[in-house]
Amino acid sequence: MNDAITPAVLAVFFGLGGALIVFTPFVALAYRRYGRLTLRYVVGWLGFLVYFLAIWLYTLAPFPEPGQLRCARAQLTPLFSIRDALDYPHSSAAELLHNPVIAQMALNVALFAPLGLFARLLWSRGLGTALAAGAGLSLLVELTQLTGDWGLYDCAYRVFDVDDLITNTSGALLGALAALVLPRGWLTPRPQPPGQPAPVTAGRRLVAMLADGVSVMVLGAVGGLAVQLADQHSRFEAPPGLAQTVAFGLPFAAQAVCVAASGRTLGDIATVLRWQPARPAWLWRRLARLIGGIGGFQLLALAPEPWAGLQFVFALTALVTALAGRRRRGLPGLLGRQSLQDARS
Repeated sequence: MNDAITPAVLAVFFGLGGALIVFTPFVALAYRRYGRLTLRYVVGWLGFLVYFLAIWLYTLAPFPEPGQLRCARAQLTPLFSIRDALDYPHSSAAELLHNPVIAQMALNVALFAPLGLFARLLWSRGLGTALAAGAGLSLLVELTQLTGDWGLYDCAYRVFDVDDLITNTSGALLGALAALVLPRGWLTPRPQPPGQPAPVTAGRRLVAMLADGVSVMVLGAVGGLAVQLADQHSRFEAPPGLAQTVAFGLPFAAQAVCVAASGRTLGDIATVLRWQPARPAWLWRRLARLIGGIGGFQLLALAPEPWAGLQFVFALTALVTALAGRRRRGLPGLLGRQSLQDARS
């Protein structure tokens, strides 16, 4: 794969992975602050996460192999890049376009321009914040290069260049200026008045179900990976099948404890939803909430091979009943004879 494309691909891959890990807390924060979650807001933060990872990958990768480390000297003379650019042909526009020093400076500006866009459109900040964010992030990157990734390597393998600080900061400022054509905070919903309930829409119900599914997947992966790492890097010898048992048991226990304690799953809590009535006979209602939702989906994963497809039939049924019904209560509401409402109602 091309060296210029590899960091972008890795940034997207790790960005999507990181987005899954923080998805449920992100949903919880959004619903408590804004009362809703818009596609524009999700795409904005996902774009920022991928962009943030791309900055580090483009400025630090490729990492040198052991025995191939070549130390780089720092460039501390301001605007030395301009003098360096004059060493190449520069008498015409075509020659300037093919000038490697000019190209590098332009790439630095382009790499930090999105930071200025995010500062205004996602964080609702002005030019001063964009300038400070560009300078601060650029300085952090350059210091990471200067210190050999903070001591991970014996010396710097990438050049600390004071001109990079200038071009990077300029890029963030130019990005913020370009964002002036759109309203400040264009990617962010308007904050909801404190305590005001929001309607239970199909989108909100879908987000709650996604948060449940993602939480189960992340907790299962973390639990299974922890057992494998303990087995490989310690004296602990895991019994056969323990990693799979923990990968299933940890997320199931987490959801079951939440439902037993509050009558709500992790997805319900994240999206500020509540099931009513909670009483009488609250215990069987909470059991119905668990079995009729993510708990039933998890248990069907244990079905023998001929019946493994029931898990997907269950998921489809749960999705249709949750989104098609006017009250969005789905299987848990039908089984427990409960309705769904905003927890602030």
